[in-house]
Amino acid sequence: MENKIKKVAIYVRVSTTMQDECGSLDIQIEKMNDFCKEKGYEIYKIYSDVMSGNSSKRKGFNELEKSLSLKLFDAVVVWSSDRLSRNLLHRMLFINEMRKYDIDFISSTESSLCTNTPEGRMMLYLTGIMAENERENISKRTKSNSRKRAEHNKYMGGSIPYGYRLEGTEYVPDGLYSEIMKSVFREIIKLRSARETAKKYNMVYSTLLARIKHPIYAGGMRYSNRIKDLNTGVRKQNPTPQITWGVIEPIISKEEWEQIQKIVLSNKIKFVNKKGKSKYLYSGLLKCYCGGPLNGNRLKKEIYHYRCAKCKKSINIKKLDPLIYENLFSNNKLKILDTIDFDSIDFIAEIDIINLEIIELEKKKNEFVELFSENFLTKEKFKQKTSEIDRIILKKRKELTELNERIFKLRNNNSKYTNLDSLQMILKNITEENFYEIKEILNLIINEIKIISYNPLEIDIKI
Repeated sequence: MENKIKKVAIYVRVSTTMQDECGSLDIQIEKMNDFCKEKGYEIYKIYSDVMSGNSSKRKGFNELEKSLSLKLFDAVVVWSSDRLSRNLLHRMLFINEMRKYDIDFISSTESSLCTNTPEGRMMLYLTGIMAENERENISKRTKSNSRKRAEHNKYMGGSIPYGYRLEGTEYVPDGLYSEIMKSVFREIIKLRSARETAKKYNMVYSTLLARIKHPIYAGGMRYSNRIKDLNTGVRKQNPTPQITWGVIEPIISKEEWEQIQKIVLSNKIKFVNKKGKSKYLYSGLLKCYCGGPLNGNRLKKEIYHYRCAKCKKSINIKKLDPLIYENLFSNNKLKILDTIDFDSIDFIAEIDIINLEIIELEKKKNEFVELFSENFLTKEKFKQKTSEIDRIILKKRKELTELNERIFKLRNNNSKYTNLDSLQMILKNITEENFYEIKEILNLIINEIKIISYNPLEIDIKI
């Protein structure tokens, strides 16, 4: 497909202003220019951002995204795939949007990653999984500190729950106020209603509701109250925060607190339209022999069919889906996945970036040495500048050590699963939470599934 590529857009990104100051963006742009020159690509425009790859609100990226439909270039070139986004779903949605307008994706440091072959698309997905996994590990390490503070009854930040006060860094019941809250709790149990209790005590119902949900009153310390949405990068309220029990002096028993939670839940009026799990994994990919698309069509409760919008023929998903699965994994184009070693590809690309950053930092440090030797910098300013660079270099070297250790573990992990096995396990373990992500994966791998005949059922999968 490379011979059709004439004009390209370049996208570069660094996570922080500090990285930008150290020349990381300039390094990427220089390397991208060299790469395009070598390949004979004309550069249409360079889009750039100094922002985390987890964020969906990146000016340069959003501008690039809007340009896709205008077909101003034939491909998007990046240093590595994680420059687009460290969020798997964001990355996949963007690449899928590129495919819609017949725009290719090229990673200059990951030659096997592309969008015009099934193995390349699968590589993009699997390397994305690795990046996603690393983000989750970072999140876990961050949460461990909160857990330790909770286990030792240390102040967790934010407002102090009504009825408690701080004694040093520890939470303790606050005399009269704690007795008021104990009385409120007992009244809720008696009346079987938090709303009626709020009226009786002349309290704002929403305020009371927020208070009584806090486990501190039963001796529990709550942490991980807010989590980052992996799709948007926005922090939101965690519906299931972690709780460590028995570390704080309680006002009521745990049994009473749990009883009150059940009362609140049973009295809550729900106006939520529940959306059931979709059953139509291959909708959007299916075509009838008459040329019409097949869409999901539920005939009766728990009886799901795909139905042609043109000739109205239909087929039960219990008959069609297993046949698609069988044909997909017998396709020779997919078997090439097992010839590719991709486990450490994201880490290797990141190591290259960090090494280049260290080289630039060393150059900058030498510049300060020259400025100091020629009396253009004071001793204090020289120490400040070089110490700051040394601190960044030390941090970068630690990152290199961690990345090399991960690569060593990956290469010495004798997994019994092949790449195709991994894909099969993904499709066999579909949940309501990951259904739409898996549907996106299939859209990246499969171009079309055509029904050749309904009886007997025959299909043709184009990859």
